[in-house]
Amino acid sequence: MVMFLLFTVEIAVSKDGIRRQIIEEGPITVAPLETVKQLEQAARRLAKCVNYVGAATVEYLYSMETGEYYFLELNPRLQVEHPVTEWIAEINLPAAQVAVGMGIPLWQIPEIRRFYGMQHGGGYDAWKKTSAVATAFDFDIAESVRPKGHCVAVRVTSEDPDDGFKPTSGKVQELSFKSKPNVWAYFSVKSGGGIHEFSDSQFGHVFAFGESRALAIANMVLGLKEIQIRGEIRTNADYTIDLLNAVEYRDNKIHTGWLDSRIAMRVRAERPPWYLSVVGGALYKASTSSAAMVSDYVGYLGKGQIPPKHISLVNSLVTLNIEGSKYTIDMMRGGPGSYRLRMNGSEVEAEIHTLRDGGLLMQASFLLLNGNSHVIYAEEEAAGTRLLIDGRTCLLQNDHDPSKLVAETPCKLLRFLVQDGTHVDTDSPYAEVEVMKMCMPLLLPASGFIHFVMSEGQAMQAGDLIAKLDLDDLSAVRRAEPYHGTFPQLGPPTAVSDKVHLRCAASLSAAKMILAGYYHNINEVVQGLLNCLDSPELPFLQWQESMSVLATRLPKDLRNELDTKYKGYETSSSHQKNVDFPAKLLRGILEAHLSSYSVKEKATYERLVEPLMSLVKSYEGGRESHARIIVQSLFEEYLSVEELFSDNIQADVIERLRLHHKKDLLKVVDVVLSHQGVRSKNKLILRLMEALVYPNPAAYRNQLIRFSALNHTTYSELALKASQLLEQTKLSELRTSIARSLSELEMFTEEGERVSTPRRKMAINERMEDLVSAPLAVEDALVALFDHSDPTLQRRVVETYIRRLYQPYLVKVSVRMQWHRSGLIALWEFSEEHSERRNGSEDPMPDKLVVENHREKRWGAMVIIKSLQFLPTVISAALKETMPSLNTGAEDEVVINGLPEQATHGNMLHVALVGINNQMSSLQDSGDEDQAQERINKIAKILKEKSVSSGLRDAGVRGISCIIQRDEGRPPMRHSFHWSADKLYYVEEPLLRHLEPPLSTFLELDKLKGYDNIQYTLSRDRQWHLYTVKDSNALIQRMFLRTLVRQPNKLMAFL
Repeated sequence: MVMFLLFTVEIAVSKDGIRRQIIEEGPITVAPLETVKQLEQAARRLAKCVNYVGAATVEYLYSMETGEYYFLELNPRLQVEHPVTEWIAEINLPAAQVAVGMGIPLWQIPEIRRFYGMQHGGGYDAWKKTSAVATAFDFDIAESVRPKGHCVAVRVTSEDPDDGFKPTSGKVQELSFKSKPNVWAYFSVKSGGGIHEFSDSQFGHVFAFGESRALAIANMVLGLKEIQIRGEIRTNADYTIDLLNAVEYRDNKIHTGWLDSRIAMRVRAERPPWYLSVVGGALYKASTSSAAMVSDYVGYLGKGQIPPKHISLVNSLVTLNIEGSKYTIDMMRGGPGSYRLRMNGSEVEAEIHTLRDGGLLMQASFLLLNGNSHVIYAEEEAAGTRLLIDGRTCLLQNDHDPSKLVAETPCKLLRFLVQDGTHVDTDSPYAEVEVMKMCMPLLLPASGFIHFVMSEGQAMQAGDLIAKLDLDDLSAVRRAEPYHGTFPQLGPPTAVSDKVHLRCAASLSAAKMILAGYYHNINEVVQGLLNCLDSPELPFLQWQESMSVLATRLPKDLRNELDTKYKGYETSSSHQKNVDFPAKLLRGILEAHLSSYSVKEKATYERLVEPLMSLVKSYEGGRESHARIIVQSLFEEYLSVEELFSDNIQADVIERLRLHHKKDLLKVVDVVLSHQGVRSKNKLILRLMEALVYPNPAAYRNQLIRFSALNHTTYSELALKASQLLEQTKLSELRTSIARSLSELEMFTEEGERVSTPRRKMAINERMEDLVSAPLAVEDALVALFDHSDPTLQRRVVETYIRRLYQPYLVKVSVRMQWHRSGLIALWEFSEEHSERRNGSEDPMPDKLVVENHREKRWGAMVIIKSLQFLPTVISAALKETMPSLNTGAEDEVVINGLPEQATHGNMLHVALVGINNQMSSLQDSGDEDQAQERINKIAKILKEKSVSSGLRDAGVRGISCIIQRDEGRPPMRHSFHWSADKLYYVEEPLLRHLEPPLSTFLELDKLKGYDNIQYTLSRDRQWHLYTVKDSNALIQRMFLRTLVRQPNKLMAFL
């Protein structure tokens, strides 16, 4: 009888002693070489004693402490781990069995001869040559060659390592494995298959080879990580990787009870980081909930019903129970696949994309993750939702109710171990079930009285109720503890480019997402958009991006010409700042080439160059033009939705949309989602109005009219802001109308050419008189023309303004003007009425007092300058021009109580600071009291200078009016200063802020000086003045409304 032995195989890791093998390897490394030879010889003797024919395995139990070994069993068959032997011995065992069955002696098999180092050995391709020349040899004497290397085998089972290796069953959605030169595997199921509850739990076997044991283990770890198994089952793949990496296993210090001891100590496989599990779980829950809400919403619409208002398509609250901790996350959608997660004051931005197989590709903003993406799969189980994140699992546990005992996996209830209605203790077994050919006990989670629901012998599915438990102590039930920590250090979910055109596109996309109803930080979005739109590099980078896409498709001559012209400007922009983009030049080149094509070809090339053409058109008016186009597009996006809801009930709007979009109800969902975020949308539009519309509202007039027409309370603030901006456009229009009226442009018509010079002068005077008596508040429009480039028009505007302020007390033909190197100086005379009480006789009795009215002549001056640094010089020049008036005014002395007083102590000085580039005009609107005080301090500082203050006082200047012109469309700012006898310098009169002093007499503001805490409110058209008296002791506020009514002489020609 011929007998030979093919090395040894070691059962390295097993469960329940050696009954359930997990890891096997060969050859044996745990025992000394002498012991291994004894084991081989004993196995050979055993086979000879029973005359065994065929392949078999003799198993021993080896004690590492004593070095003794014990016979365990003989398996008279080929074992499932036979590839371990084949790999290290290089012998195909099934082929050898077939050869033996064919009657071929072992010494003639080429692989066996090679195994013993005999001549004429080799593979089966050398069979004919070997059979002819091979000779027999003694297997008892011949020595085998050394093993080729080391091989490790791992059995892949559908067992849950986190639950004591309990078998699981169900569908297998995906099973993939890529073999490598040193790693090989086979599986009994495939993707789309399944493992039923009556089959064996093992469904795969993985083998890894290496020249050494350490290398074989490393290859096995890599091979197991490549296995993708996704479905309803749980596997031991991840847990086995942890076993292979354990120090005890690598040092070969393991035993048959090692795995059971790890299970008892609840040693688990590596989990994903907690923050990755939380974010991944929250994203899965939120995306699933969002999809369900959209489906429900469409379902309502499909049935012809109006969905409930409380359905939120953007915000949601997710609660996760993970390993005893309860995480509460506030979820806000930033787009179809973008989310912002908030937890305990910290935030995370994340993006997800749905894969074709139902998984989620996640990118979260953890700096710890280095911007890597992660694949997430989820399976619903009886205990909760199991997530598979990058091959590692975690369980999102359901709220556990220990009073309900349910089946966690499909199984068969064999028998109950306690009586119904009896008292049972915690962790004691109460029933026995059969799971995949295994009998397992079910343990109690708490103590109490048990009441069975199922019957013995019944088949159960996961989640079926087995029994109910009346708990002894409800407070003893362990519940998940709320997590009070925060997310780790954050960063953007995707890399943020330094290129301004990419940042602009990102900010613009975020703004559009806000208008679509999603959440973004409005301040960050608007600030980022403003910074990008103001960058001179933006158009050049946008052109480069468009050309990089179209360059290969453009005609060669067009491409070369565009590149030649563009590169010249690009070089200049790299050396100089604020180089204008050559939009008109590039547009001319494009249009010239398009005009050279035929009608049929032209349409094709127009579509081709459309991105380039739209870009250059948007920049033809500079960066401001491009910004205006972008803002107008955002405004249109807002109005296209909100105008639907302005005058209508929401239910009616949704019904009309449902009828209009019968075939695509998701469009209705998009409109409703956008409207749900109307508050955030309003904030965005208001910010854009303040930043980009405010400087030039006339360019947005049509859209502002539509904004102001939104009459629902939701849009009240937005409509008010639009109305205020519209008033500024009216101011611009009024300014243009006045300029045209006071200039001679309208004279040069067909009729005007025949008008003589005296008639033209008379016509101008009539128009000026019309403006003086106009009932509209034209003062701000006149101030806006104080710096007009036409000197003639400028003088007419200033004179009209003066005559309007001092009507009817202005002395006719007294206004005269002259140019000074620092600015324009205007002088005039006006009279002022005074009522005084005098004694009619020597008798001082009150009934003898009589009232005398008399007029006193005053003078007024206006200086128009472009900077405050010229103010002292121009004031001095103006005062010199008024000296003749001072001398003549000395004759008009009056006597009051026997004391003479100069009549000139009531003169007025008006200072107009013009030019939109002056520092004062850049300050905020008059509603900002802090900045108003800043303006006052700057002006008051100059007026306090001794040379200025004494000169004004000696000239009899009682009041000073300061007018600060601002850019087009914005009303001027006004401050009034009066001489203070107590402080001996000019101080501001808060009551006259925003108002010219001559008009205060007509408004009777002296009657309000006795009140404290007076607050002024300006009307949009500056025609009405509202004063509110705040009394801290009274709940009711007193309000005074003042206005000046003017009666026009005739129909205003300029209106």
